[in-house]
Amino acid sequence: MDSSKAEAIKNAVLTCQICSGYAGKGLCVGHKEIGLNYDYPKQVRINIMFVAESPPKVGNGFFYDLSGPKGDFRSKLFKYINCAGLGCVDTLEDFKNKGYYLADAINCRWDKSSTGSKTLPKSIFENCSIYLAQQIELFKPRFIVAMGKKSQAALETKQVKTILETLKEKTPVEDIIKMTFILTSPHETDEQRIAKLKTITL
Repeated sequence: MDSSKAEAIKNAVLTCQICSGYAGKGLCVGHKEIGLNYDYPKQVRINIMFVAESPPKVGNGFFYDLSGPKGDFRSKLFKYINCAGLGCVDTLEDFKNKGYYLADAINCRWDKSSTGSKTLPKSIFENCSIYLAQQIELFKPRFIVAMGKKSQAALETKQVKTILETLKEKTPVEDIIKMTFILTSPHETDEQRIAKLKTITL
């Protein structure tokens, strides 16, 4: 991993104000998180990039932040990975050392509470897609797994699709991204989600 590129992406995300007009309208522009803000083993190839929707609310603990509480999302994802035979993953160190990475479709927290917004304009996902595309280009993951419909939509933005096509042209066939699918579709059971992950062969 190119550490200078990683630092540039991280800084661009943490200082981004493109969507500041939506502050207080469901988007918490002052609360951003990105996995690149935490140490990552530079020698480990990224096998699976999981793409979540947005960071959790303040106090719930970001996925990579061990100083906060252990969130349900982290526990569930580890469970799915282990049950699918892609583990053993019990800690963040295990997760990182296996070559797994979590990105977000939106790097600002999306407030869906009664005072926030249940929907966000498509333009917000498009604005943030440049950072998702840059992380894909940086890590060149073998698989990408969307953690919901909004995450899947982010993978279908022009910025991301352009990067994916470019990588497929430049990367040997055995190393290109082999699969994108939605892991957490509504009304799916845990067993159905685990079955999807079992289709991944590393």
